[in-house]
Amino acid sequence: MAEKDAKLTQEQQDTFAFMAMVELYQQTAWMALGKIADPATKETKANLPQARWAIDTLAMIERKTRGNLSDQELRFLREILHMLRMNYVEEANKPVGEPPSTQDKTETKPEKETATHDEPETPPPAEPQNE
Repeated sequence: MAEKDAKLTQEQQDTFAFMAMVELYQQTAWMALGKIADPATKETKANLPQARWAIDTLAMIERKTRGNLSDQELRFLREILHMLRMNYVEEANKPVGEPPSTQDKTETKPEKETATHDEPETPPPAEPQNE
């Protein structure tokens, strides 16, 4: 692995590390929304306060990194935040005791989510960002 990392520029390594950090919070939120099973317990259980914490943490990261992210990183973070927020609202508005949605959450995951971190991706052409 270190051999492959040596071929990446520092910017590419930073981008992958940033995306991995975002994905950690995303996975925490998905588990807390009851959308995926906890790998340790194999149980699927909703915990909306924990989901809210993970989503709020990603929102704080977006605020604190404003102006310092590449277009690709910003788009990645915003897509994840949008999906998590929409799923949170869906789960929060359910009657008490109703199980989490059985909709396959992978339908709403960004394309970058499925990429491996072994090889660098060619970033898509830059799109204008209105901030």
